[in-house]
Amino acid sequence: MKNRTLPYGYCCKDGVIVTEPRESKVLKRIFAAYLDGSSMLTIAEQLNREKIEYRDGVTGWNKGRLKHLIDNTKYLGTEVYPPIIDQETYEKIQKTKHGRNTQRNTDKAQDIFKLTVPVRCPSCGDRMRRRHDSRCKCQERWTCENTACRLRIEIPDAELLTVNGETIDAEEYLYWLAYDCEYLAYNVQDLDFDAELSEGMTYGAYAKQDALETVKLYAVVRQWAKRGNVTLSDADREALENQRQQYITYYGSQEAYSKQIQGMGVSEAMFDAISRGYYLYAGVRQAFCTPGSALYPAQEDIDALARQKGYATSLLLYWPLDGQDDDNTRLAAESFAQQLRDAQDVTAAYLDLAGQLGMEDVTEAGVTASAGDMGETLAAAVSALEPGQVSDVIDTGSALYVAVGKELDQSAVVNALFETQIKAAVADAGGIQHPPVQQAGPRRLLYQAPGGPFGSLLRKTVC
Repeated sequence: MKNRTLPYGYCCKDGVIVTEPRESKVLKRIFAAYLDGSSMLTIAEQLNREKIEYRDGVTGWNKGRLKHLIDNTKYLGTEVYPPIIDQETYEKIQKTKHGRNTQRNTDKAQDIFKLTVPVRCPSCGDRMRRRHDSRCKCQERWTCENTACRLRIEIPDAELLTVNGETIDAEEYLYWLAYDCEYLAYNVQDLDFDAELSEGMTYGAYAKQDALETVKLYAVVRQWAKRGNVTLSDADREALENQRQQYITYYGSQEAYSKQIQGMGVSEAMFDAISRGYYLYAGVRQAFCTPGSALYPAQEDIDALARQKGYATSLLLYWPLDGQDDDNTRLAAESFAQQLRDAQDVTAAYLDLAGQLGMEDVTEAGVTASAGDMGETLAAAVSALEPGQVSDVIDTGSALYVAVGKELDQSAVVNALFETQIKAAVADAGGIQHPPVQQAGPRRLLYQAPGGPFGSLLRKTVC
């Protein structure tokens, strides 16, 4: 069997390329059949049934081979190749092909086409290929390349899932899924995604679930930002542009920077959107904690969390107990407590005594903490104090404290309430729609983690 070195329809005679009579006749038959309405698949099947050889000893006609033939401009004639078809016939063929092309409405500039990290079949682990067919109700689909599997999942690019009515496209979800896979691969030796991470949870299931939760988080952030009219500040935009320029400088050019991003399996537009998300999160949090803003919580919600968690604000003096000189430590604590009671300006006296103890970062605002953070003994003593009242020495077993009561600092409670409410909003986010699976199999796509240098540059926001 000889490999073909000349295009089908040509041969070499006496050192000159000429048309090969039998093959050129087959070519003209192919062109005529295609123009008469036969599909490439139908033509290929007919040629194979007739055992017409593509090259010596080989039939193997298929759509790809036929497409290559009808697109080959050499058949129009060049300085080397004699013509087999005329320009008019060639143009008719191309027009016919375009009219039948189910991909013609596909925008190749879409972010989905810039995904470079392979999507893996959840059933067999082989690669999945995305196809677009404008004739179908669901025009986008992913099909396993393994002929023994051929799992097909229909996923409209713009409707991978929704969060509270907001559409999430495939690229955002797959980016975070790849992020989680890369994180696990870096931190877990000999990672097996089917291995159990915890009871009833494999590494693969964890990656999928965490990616979904991250997508939901940033969707909620965007929705809160819209509700509160929160946008990026000029400082945020400047910081983002400086970051981008640093990346470009580091990689040497805009082109190299873009290639690095594509190596992550994400478009530059999506990478920029994800980067903006971090700043938007901070802006939403700031607005939530700013009295008078559209996102500032209701007073009853602040009071409810303060009661539920036992929040209290106080000025605290602290002595650790080491079991060696605890009696003298207690005497010192009692002396400091009495000095506070005798002081006309309790706050000033507190700051002076805290300095004597070497306590750093103390302010007249004091410390606001929940009962869980303070511990049962300290929390009970502090919560019983009136503003300005000095406690007795409080013994927690590991340390001694003297506390001065203060009005509750609501800002600390509101900050904690933000974390509580946004976590609840993510947990309650409705309308999650997973893509329908057309064959039996798990409802998931396993996205292979990318390499690339950006893995350490992006970190998720953790509430």
